[in-house]
Amino acid sequence: MDDRSTYLTTRTGFRFHVRPASPADDDTLADFFTHVTREDLRFRFLTAVKVVGANQIESLTHVDHSRAENFLAFTADGSMMIATAMLACDAALDRGEVAIAIRGDHKDKGIGWELLARVARYAEEIGVKTLESVES
Repeated sequence: MDDRSTYLTTRTGFRFHVRPASPADDDTLADFFTHVTREDLRFRFLTAVKVVGANQIESLTHVDHSRAENFLAFTADGSMMIATAMLACDAALDRGEVAIAIRGDHKDKGIGWELLARVARYAEEIGVKTLESVES
């Protein structure tokens, strides 16, 4: 297992698996976004989005790992993708931004907060000085 791959448990007791995205995840991520509400898509992409296109998906799975990482969350048994947390940093790692999206039927379980904490720990590990996130 990749050292960035782990299991997390929320305060509500919900356990899930988190790992970095890879190019092989394009179809999984595309399907995931069909289960995210339009309002949540707007918060995730900071613009009105009806469909997340192939170019956007590719930008989330084919990342420059020196300054970006997209963590995907799955049910503990791995059968369903339930969330994504993207960290994108400037080249100097002075500033990083986090964007999180959660599948509509898995909201209110604490997944977003656990993902934010996981991304914040990772950002600290790689030396990011300031981390920003817009929440809904």
